Amino acid sequence: MSEPLLLYTLKQLVLAITGKNATAEMIVDLEDILEGNGLDDENYVPIWVPQIFQALTEKKNIPATQQTPAIKEGASYYNFFDELSQIIPMKWVEYGEYFLMQFPPLDLEAKISLEDNSYEVRAITKTV
Repeated sequence: MSEPLLLYTLKQLVLAITGKNATAEMIVDLEDILEGNGLDDENYVPIWVPQIFQALTEKKNIPATQQTPAIKEGASYYNFFDELSQIIPMKWVEYGEYFLMQFPPLDLEAKISLEDNSYEVRAITKTV
């Protein structure tokens, strides 16, 4: 069985941020987060979620883009991103209608808007 795309992109992000491969413990933690939020089945993962991490890894911007639904509904994205901030080195900033995941080593941040269901990857606008 091949590795799920989301887990693969998260491991690549860790490598891009730290210059080191994810540890075995970190991989187990990532797998637990995916499973706990219903994202271990790729049918529940909308394509924009791994696209964010791919763009960060490749140091590419994504303009504000509308989120698209997954093939199946039921996964928890907000909890996933929040829990991910406990495992992958990032600065998590919450503003109510949106949140930022900042990655200073990459000089990039991902913005997820809950208000207008959009996402983007851009240069860090304000360090917190």
